[in-house]
Amino acid sequence: MKIFSNPWMVGLLAAAAVACVAYQTFRPRWQKTPPVAADNQPFALVAQAAASPAPAAPRQAAPAPVSAIDSRYLESHLSKWTDAPRRDPFFPTKLAAVAAPLKPMKLKAVWRQDGVGMVAIDRGIYRLGDAIDGWTISTINDSEVWLESQGEKVRLGFAGLEPANPPKPAGVALE
Repeated sequence: MKIFSNPWMVGLLAAAAVACVAYQTFRPRWQKTPPVAADNQPFALVAQAAASPAPAAPRQAAPAPVSAIDSRYLESHLSKWTDAPRRDPFFPTKLAAVAAPLKPMKLKAVWRQDGVGMVAIDRGIYRLGDAIDGWTISTINDSEVWLESQGEKVRLGFAGLEPANPPKPAGVALE
């Protein structure tokens, strides 16, 4: 944002901010808000009756203020609210982790380049720790690649995909 590196623009914005704050603080007193209609505010009737007492006429009781809270709604939902599980409303709930569905892949090549295992899968070249459709490359051996997602491991060899519980492979492991 080059505009904020210009001292004239920064000065102009600062002056505008000071002017807005000054206007809100010291705005002219002749601009008063219009009075609130008494029929919309039940408390205005009570305040108006208390402020101007009738001199000789018998005093009538002010109308009871209308409740702003629907107590029936509160009563019908209170049990649901109190029985709800306790959680922090500012943190999202944890969703169950599900491994991404595995699409058919074809291992085309495995090699080492600068001491790093590299593989060619379908039309891409990947290294240890790279992600492919939600699956992470966890181990690269001479003739196979192990993919991992949400604790589930799958072996990808030159013959295709084989879901299995892998033995400890003798290769480079993801730290």
